[in-house]
Amino acid sequence: LNYRLLALVVVALGIYLRRETAAILPAVAIVAAYLAYLLLLGRVILPHVRSQYVVYGMALVDTAAIAAGLYLVGGPQSSLFFLFPLFIIYHAMFLGYRTAIFSAIVFSLAYLALNYITVGTGKIDIIIAVQIPFLLLVGILAGYLSARRLEERRDKEDLQELIRVHTNVQNILEATKALTKSWEPRLLLEEAALHFSSILGLPYSVVALWDKEGRQLLSPTLHPALKSKRKNAPDLILSSGGLDAATTQVLETGSSLAIEEPAGMENRAPAWVRELKVSWLLVVPLRTRGENFGVAYVFDIGVKHSLGEKELKLAQSYGELAAESLYNARLHRDAQARFQQLAGELERSVQRLDNLERAQKKSEVIVGDLRLDMVKELAYIGDKPVVLTPTQFGLLSVLAENAGHPVNQETLWRRIRSDGSPLQSNAVDVPVHHLRHKLESVSSARWIISVRGQGYMLLKQPLPLSNSPKG
Repeated sequence: LNYRLLALVVVALGIYLRRETAAILPAVAIVAAYLAYLLLLGRVILPHVRSQYVVYGMALVDTAAIAAGLYLVGGPQSSLFFLFPLFIIYHAMFLGYRTAIFSAIVFSLAYLALNYITVGTGKIDIIIAVQIPFLLLVGILAGYLSARRLEERRDKEDLQELIRVHTNVQNILEATKALTKSWEPRLLLEEAALHFSSILGLPYSVVALWDKEGRQLLSPTLHPALKSKRKNAPDLILSSGGLDAATTQVLETGSSLAIEEPAGMENRAPAWVRELKVSWLLVVPLRTRGENFGVAYVFDIGVKHSLGEKELKLAQSYGELAAESLYNARLHRDAQARFQQLAGELERSVQRLDNLERAQKKSEVIVGDLRLDMVKELAYIGDKPVVLTPTQFGLLSVLAENAGHPVNQETLWRRIRSDGSPLQSNAVDVPVHHLRHKLESVSSARWIISVRGQGYMLLKQPLPLSNSPKG
């Protein structure tokens, strides 16, 4: 947008300087129309349209606008002609050769048409014979430079994608392990039993999971206070069979139910309520997303209670929160079954990207007198060959591609071992030591140095052995 606004200012300035010959009203109309086009392009078209054909449309609009400006200020011989090659370079940045050559051809045709309109003859004069080839030459050069830039950007994006995949694999591993520890259903039930009692001011609670297929409650978790008061409470609750009417109603309606004197209600309340002589009972569903995950019983023994509407809503809300946590725990548990498969697929993706990176390497890498033939995997210092093993050549190629910058051991190890095995102690130090010795024996100079805490670095200019730093 800034580039085009600058071009618009230049055109407006050129028209102003030629105001004696230029028609002011058409000039103002052209400037206003192009400004409206810029606003439409920046706020509507580019943010919402993701097609490469937009670039060709931009080139056509720019051609029409510049040609109209040239027409108003005196024709094709105007000094505003320099905008044509500038816009060719600009459009080349998008798709390289394609948009550069397209812009050059379109501008050339517009220039020919403009010359025909203003001069009134079909003859090609000397200026056109020079300027048209000039536009095409600019298109070819701009396309070449842009293609190189786009290729380098794609290579960089491939490398960044490789790093992102590695990072994602590690993050998924760490997150899965953390979630497995944090979202254990048993721990969630214990937390729920504690919090139900505390938020309602009642001393005892029992939380159980709901088995939809078997239509029964499983794995009851007791509040610690209940275990300490009645040693036989766990056995009573675990041994009580059958689904009572109160629990069935709560599961079906999804609403909490308060029961006074449940011990005298026969089959209305759970069987263990009578054995423990419960005096007041609140049954809360653990329900979310239209699915029951369990039931919480909050109660007292020997003391009657009367909870208000606010407390009942609080219990209902906490039951939904506990159910949401159990829902997430189930998702994470199910995800564990797929995790090994996904991790394997991600690792294979990393390997494919790694192979792609190697396939896109340059055919030759040169660092000072050191030359690497990446296709034949041969190394030379000057005219002297350096006999290297495949492992040593792989290490040297990584160091040469990053000459002047330290490369950590993890990156070097990944080039040696592509099977994803973890870095072993001295697994990189030993082959690097042998590689360094071979280079020094051929050139009598130190090529590789150690950078403390960062890895190894290949020098762009080797140091004499007498002056080189140790390590």
